[in-house]
Amino acid sequence: MKKLSDRFASGGFTVLCFPCNQFGFQEPRGAASIQKWTKKKGYITSHMRVMEKVNVSKGMTGVACPVFKFLQDTTGVRINWNFGAYFLVDRSGEVTGYKTSPGELTETIEALLEAKM
Repeated sequence: MKKLSDRFASGGFTVLCFPCNQFGFQEPRGAASIQKWTKKKGYITSHMRVMEKVNVSKGMTGVACPVFKFLQDTTGVRINWNFGAYFLVDRSGEVTGYKTSPGELTETIEALLEAKM
């Protein structure tokens, strides 16, 4: 995602990352620790943000974060792994893409940025 955010930042493209601990308990740390780690690793830039940790699917809690409920309801996609879900939302809030690899969104991002300039 960092490559995409760096490549398209000048066009207004921003990446929002939502940590989640629902899949294999891969992210047990709290928000402050996650933010510190991502900054240390160079994952965070002015156009790439790590949000608070959320539930992306109903899972064991029975509740998904409203953002992911909207994304899943809009696309019909059910997230099975948090590192394999990449949604693209345009400036007006319309979901315009979903892929399981961020690189697969490149052409759609280019088209959206060209259309909005």
